[in-house]
Amino acid sequence: MDGRGPGTRRPRSPFDGEIGPFRNTLTIVSDVIEAPIDNWLASFDGRVLEIFTPYREGSMRYHAALIVDCRVDGTTLTIDFQRREVGLWPFNPGQLPQVTVLVEAVRAVRRSWWPSQGTP
Repeated sequence: MDGRGPGTRRPRSPFDGEIGPFRNTLTIVSDVIEAPIDNWLASFDGRVLEIFTPYREGSMRYHAALIVDCRVDGTTLTIDFQRREVGLWPFNPGQLPQVTVLVEAVRAVRRSWWPSQGTP
């Protein structure tokens, strides 16, 4: 019952149950995670990874569900995208702890969208 009277139900939402490859999931990230990557800035709000750069107007935004992999390769933040492109953002060794936290958060959310695929 949903408060509309005995025996009534709320209308079915398109977000109830399975939707194509997406599952009815909820992932909460309490804080925005930000990590400097050289003179750029990466920010993750639990849904969207956003890369800010001083070299172009605006930012680059990527939904976690559309990221194939997010990892640290040495001192480079590497992201593989579904459209078979790779993003490479080098960072300074001192920035590794912050970048690692960001990568782990993206991977955790990504696993909630694609649990059968996982992330290495």
